[in-house]
Amino acid sequence: MDSNEEYRTALMQFEEHHDHLVEQLNSAFNLLVVGASIQTVENVLDDLVDYATFHFAYEDAWLAKHGYPRNEHRMECVRFAESLSDIRKEYTGGRKPIVEILTFVKKWVTAHIASPYPLPAPR
Repeated sequence: MDSNEEYRTALMQFEEHHDHLVEQLNSAFNLLVVGASIQTVENVLDDLVDYATFHFAYEDAWLAKHGYPRNEHRMECVRFAESLSDIRKEYTGGRKPIVEILTFVKKWVTAHIASPYPLPAPR
């Protein structure tokens, strides 16, 4: 596989991951709207967070393998995980409604997907 094909394949995989993240987020919102139990919505949210963690690790490994700088990407992932952990604790403590957590995740996923990859196309 030449470097251009490998690059395109990686970007397609990243986009598939992004599509899956959006599907999970939409599912959580839809469950909330139709009155599903909070436990059901929490389970979907937990799955979304787990998948986001997998996605970041995948992206980071690809960046490392191909010699791209990763500091900014790693910091973005760390900030998201810390923020989500904090907001989840507030929810568990009864200080944040689940819709605020979903809104936070939605904004973050949207920004992550909308931001261009820090990957110059290989030559």
